[in-house]
Amino acid sequence: MGRKQRGYPVKVKLAAIGLVEIVGLPTAVEHLGYPHSTVHRWWQARAKLRAFKGNKLSKTTKGQGRKESFPFTPALITFMKDIRRDEDDSFSFIQEHYEEWYQGYAATKKSEQSCRRSLERLLQRTAARYGVSTQKPQETKLPSGDLERIKTDFALRFWEKYGDYGASEIYNVDETAIQFDMPPSKIWGIKGRKGSAKVQDLNKHCGRMTAVLTIRADGKKLPILFILRGKVGGFDRL
Repeated sequence: MGRKQRGYPVKVKLAAIGLVEIVGLPTAVEHLGYPHSTVHRWWQARAKLRAFKGNKLSKTTKGQGRKESFPFTPALITFMKDIRRDEDDSFSFIQEHYEEWYQGYAATKKSEQSCRRSLERLLQRTAARYGVSTQKPQETKLPSGDLERIKTDFALRFWEKYGDYGASEIYNVDETAIQFDMPPSKIWGIKGRKGSAKVQDLNKHCGRMTAVLTIRADGKKLPILFILRGKVGGFDRL
């Protein structure tokens, strides 16, 4: 493993340059204890160092970072951090708005599949550098803007009809299915032996119940109601 190169803040470099101006390069090197070549490089770059307007604790005057893979990175990151403009994907965004760049990029790949895989890796690395995380895609029939309008219209109609009721008299009820006693999807068996994965009296169907969740408009949550083998009109009391 090679020797790790040490970095010095711009503040230290400027102080060394000032000392060189006063006592000369050899004396400054002896006084500072830094390698002669290092101090000499700082002295040669003194104009650039003095013109630097950034944080003096930075070890570089910038410009040494990774070059962006996309010439339109700012627009791409804005797209990723937005609502993705009607839930479109990044591939469609690039093909629609930067078709010339995309065609040139695709021409360097062996096939369409190879181009898509390579572009996907580029998008992943770019997204990671700018704090955009990957999430499981969710299907939507309408853009977010339309869904927000539907939500607002429903709220207006609801309060016009039920606005006279108190918060303790309005209930929001939802139900969700719960699966239990799930049978195993796999089991240990002897390799090469026929029938070694058989299980006696195995029930291939899991149990199912319904959980009814209720909350009042004032924020109070009611106890969860569990329904097993429910029938219409069959519920009397807990």
